[in-house]
Amino acid sequence: MRRLGAGWWGGVWLLRTYHGGGLIVGCQAVGMEFLCYHRDRPGSLGLRHELLEEHWSYMDRFAAEMIARGPTFDGERLTGSLHIVDLPDSAAARAFAFDEPGYQAGAYRDVLIRR
Repeated sequence: MRRLGAGWWGGVWLLRTYHGGGLIVGCQAVGMEFLCYHRDRPGSLGLRHELLEEHWSYMDRFAAEMIARGPTFDGERLTGSLHIVDLPDSAAARAFAFDEPGYQAGAYRDVLIRR
């Protein structure tokens, strides 16, 4: 499927798509894209490793909404975790960022959320 266009209709952001041969399949509601950047707390690498399975399990719950994700580095040093997710609103983005197991356990010094 490929995007044909998008726009507001009735207070909902809609995305028009087509599937081969120009056939319009329909419209689907689309959320908003949010960037969530969790910056590591100094000395938290051990804690992050302990929580790795919980982190991946949590992120797997957002597989359909996930656009991109990955660690951030300064040279070879791990500095944080970045996620771009398609969520319905800013409340959902805050819940995504602050319910993350590493944040709950204190592995991150701060979180940046941008739309």
